[in-house]
Amino acid sequence: MKKFEYKVLTFGYGMIPDEQRLNELGQSGWELTGMIVDSEKKISNFFFKKEVDQKRIK
Repeated sequence: MKKFEYKVLTFGYGMIPDEQRLNELGQSGWELTGMIVDSEKKISNFFFKKEVDQKRIK
């Protein structure tokens, strides 16, 4: 069974991660899985996941 770890990045309303930051996350194995914009709190949440190396767990 695959195991995953998760990361949430929160930004102020209207701000987004720049291309360099997204490329760094991708090169580290993180995959963008979703995004939620909360206009009331004026924040954006970006959700990432990556598969956990099973050898590292044991």
